[in-house]
Amino acid sequence: MGKSGTVLVLLTLFLLNTPCVASRRDRTKGQRRKQAHRLLADEEEQSETIFELELSTSAERFESDRFPGDESCPCLSYEELAPYERRQSKRSSDILGVATNFETYGVNCAPHDLKTPLCSSLDSCTNVEPLPPDCDKSFCQRSFCFVDPLNCSLYHKPSSIFPNIHYSYATCGFMDSFTYSERIKSLSGRVLKVALNANTGGWMGAYNQEGSFATNPYWTGPVVDFMVDAAQRGGFAFNVTQPPKWIEAEAAKFFGNSSFDLCVYATSLGFLDLCIGAYTITDKRASVTPFIELGSDPVYLVTFVDDKTGANYMETFFNSLLTIFQPFTPGSWIMIAFICLPVLGLLMIFHEYGTPGSAFPDTHEVMKTHVTTGEKSLEHRSIPRRQHIPKALYMSYLSFFNGSYDPVVITVGGKINLLAILSFVLLVLAVYTANLAAILTQDASKSPIDSLDKAIRANYQFCASRKVATRIIDLFGVDPGRIVPDPEYLGGDGKPGFNCRDCEARERIFDYMTKSQDFDRSMYCNAALASLEDLQVLHRYQSHCDKAKVGDVLAYRDFGIPIASSVSDELMSWLYQMKYEGVLDRHIFAATPQSQCPEREGEEGIALNVEQLTGIWTVVFGFAFAGLMATMLGPMFKKKDKWAEKKLNRYDQWCNPVENPIFKEEEEEMTNSRRWGDDELRERNTTKRREMERSRITHLSAGFWTSESEESSSSERGVVKHFVSPTMKRSNSNDGGNRHTNSRGSVYKSCRSSSENGEGEDLPR
Repeated sequence: MGKSGTVLVLLTLFLLNTPCVASRRDRTKGQRRKQAHRLLADEEEQSETIFELELSTSAERFESDRFPGDESCPCLSYEELAPYERRQSKRSSDILGVATNFETYGVNCAPHDLKTPLCSSLDSCTNVEPLPPDCDKSFCQRSFCFVDPLNCSLYHKPSSIFPNIHYSYATCGFMDSFTYSERIKSLSGRVLKVALNANTGGWMGAYNQEGSFATNPYWTGPVVDFMVDAAQRGGFAFNVTQPPKWIEAEAAKFFGNSSFDLCVYATSLGFLDLCIGAYTITDKRASVTPFIELGSDPVYLVTFVDDKTGANYMETFFNSLLTIFQPFTPGSWIMIAFICLPVLGLLMIFHEYGTPGSAFPDTHEVMKTHVTTGEKSLEHRSIPRRQHIPKALYMSYLSFFNGSYDPVVITVGGKINLLAILSFVLLVLAVYTANLAAILTQDASKSPIDSLDKAIRANYQFCASRKVATRIIDLFGVDPGRIVPDPEYLGGDGKPGFNCRDCEARERIFDYMTKSQDFDRSMYCNAALASLEDLQVLHRYQSHCDKAKVGDVLAYRDFGIPIASSVSDELMSWLYQMKYEGVLDRHIFAATPQSQCPEREGEEGIALNVEQLTGIWTVVFGFAFAGLMATMLGPMFKKKDKWAEKKLNRYDQWCNPVENPIFKEEEEEMTNSRRWGDDELRERNTTKRREMERSRITHLSAGFWTSESEESSSSERGVVKHFVSPTMKRSNSNDGGNRHTNSRGSVYKSCRSSSENGEGEDLPR
């Protein structure tokens, strides 16, 4: 570095050490320091803002847990909880733990039990979202708070830890699963006082040979089995006892004399925890004590199977007449009778018309005989298609009733159409037969009284138990006088429906049914109003098999078990859980009775009487009468003419050709005439024989000469187209097989010449 450089450096250092430069430097440092402070302040302010945002986010995140509750049931604040006793005690410490803050426990909505010993060993179900309501520890994650019971319209319960304080899960939007789980736990180890009622009917209740309130171990029935399972799985036991005797009088005043009413009455007063049996749930019973509903049984009208009481003859006849048409709907019958059968029959004309040997020829031969002179002539006439239409329709309907189509079918198209006809007939008749058999079998076991309205119109008297009678009277407005009263001679009260203790009402209603038209209406009845299970259990033992339910369900009889209010919450919670797990259904299915009545054992059918076959008789004899009328009235519609016509070709009902006896009868008459050996008889009948000869010659003049081979061929077809007498056959052979013409003169000449020459057999003169 040179001198100039050295001088510049020294000058710079000097200037920096001068006061002016120092002050300027200090100002620069101060500005830099202030700028740094400002930057630091900005960073701190930003950090505080971020922290505040984090706090705000955290507050928002916990706001739902710290929710003060619904306005209809607000949570108590810290200040509002101050007057309440919430000090830590040994019991509270054992339940909530020593680490729980008793000052904030229960303040606002939060899962306050989450860190308590109650939830120290959480089940895996508590980690499931959403939490199942039946989870054993699900309450651990559910929010609740303490509330004022006087200022809460939502569900709340008193705390079991702090006296005079109520808590509510509902105000925080959660279900009280803590109460539910505690209810179930509270049953474990308890002994419940129970009494058992023996049901007098049905099969779904409780049964014992010694009757109600028996203390032996021989109780059976689905309800008993269900309660035993519930006790074993719930860890509680039953102490079987009886209602106090001294309350029977008051129970009879309030309800009645039934032992079931007595047990319900004792349960409502707390003498019993529950009664086991199938109790009909009525409004009066349910008003005094809670019931757990176990099921319902339908109520039906029950009549005799063959009961004809109140049946109208014309109505019965009309229904029986229409029975044979019930297998198909009116639309199906129209399709069968007016579309399918006619179309298939007319198609046969299209396929077979004019085909040699078919049932629908295009020509036919007619012999005309003059009424006065006896002159005969043969004509070949054409047959238009339209003339075959009635015959085709007739054969199609005949095939339906006969089950087959028998006319000769020649063409390929006709044979294929024949497949259509036969398949249609086969399938329709098979379906018809099966369906008709089922309908007739059902009708045979059906009573004409198939509804409560018809029974009332027929002036029926009804038997029913008191509970069922009351329900039917309320629902349908049945006159109470139509229901047999409770028998007073058995301790009954004389009101409609059986209710006496010793009359076994549910079986008595069947025992006192009668078919008689003249009976004591205060004791007997025409029909019963009964639950289905009562009839099922009787049929299981082949009892009352002549009775059956008819019509639709009239009502449902709900049955259940009465439970004392003191244990109803926990016991009903457990029993309903057992019920919806299918425990009760398994016992009911296992006990379902199977009918042993003969008609329900898979027999081939029920014998049908004449009345039930009215439709068949009507159709059959209707056709027979129509045939008689056609034969009797047919001559009235024949055209009067001087010529009588006879068709040479004759056919049966299927249009198959048959032998024509016209000439055969005439030949027999002439042969008999020739064999008369008495001369006097010959002389007396000379005139008649001459007339026969003229008639024969006239017939031969029609020109039906044929060879024996042609005659054989014709006879094989079953058609007598030509007539050749034995005399003329021999004449033909003697003449060298010369054929005669169709002219009357030539034929007559041939016959005469053969006779005169002695070469043939003489004709009668």
